[in-house]
Amino acid sequence: MRWRAAISLQDNAYRRALGPVHTCKPGTVQARDLAQVSRELRALADDQDINERGRLTATVYLAQVDHCRITAGLVKDDGTVERAVAAVRAAHDAAGTADLLALVESIAASRAAARGDAAAAVDHIRQAIAHEQDPVRRAIWYGLLASWILDRCDLAGGRAAQQDALSQLAAAQQAGRASEERRRQYEQSSSAELRQAEQTCGERRGEKPMGEGGQ
Repeated sequence: MRWRAAISLQDNAYRRALGPVHTCKPGTVQARDLAQVSRELRALADDQDINERGRLTATVYLAQVDHCRITAGLVKDDGTVERAVAAVRAAHDAAGTADLLALVESIAASRAAARGDAAAAVDHIRQAIAHEQDPVRRAIWYGLLASWILDRCDLAGGRAAQQDALSQLAAAQQAGRASEERRRQYEQSSSAELRQAEQTCGERRGEKPMGEGGQ
């Protein structure tokens, strides 16, 4: 189908526009190129000659590009991401939309986290995980979920999400999709993150760390 080729072309252009750092941090992206990709994807999303699956796909990729532009400080948030989530959720019964829903929910989670709305970020990333089959992506998203839960001082919930991330990495390792080193690195980083959360949340509650008056 021609829309697949058109969207793939724009996706490749988007990735080139991210530059060598491959992030959406201010000053690292090609602003003009991102704006062009956004216009092309918006046109595809509105093209009535394309079937619903094609328009939804373009809508989701547009949300990804515009989230990047917002993150880079190039444009204001005009609700593109939220509209994309609503559109894909409304079409959730259509064949082949589960992967789109997973991707757009993960974008919405990042958008909510950037706004400082941890509760919405958690809700969106849970939806993303629920509709994703790939263990590598699930591991990454469980890791994000753990971080956002720990930010809310839910230590038990954060620990559980970390364990889910490790389980997904183990599954990915068995499938040859992830290395043992990657799993060990996450074990170390998640343990450090949990210890930091325990300290920070204890200080918020006025608790003294062990060794400073504790038993």
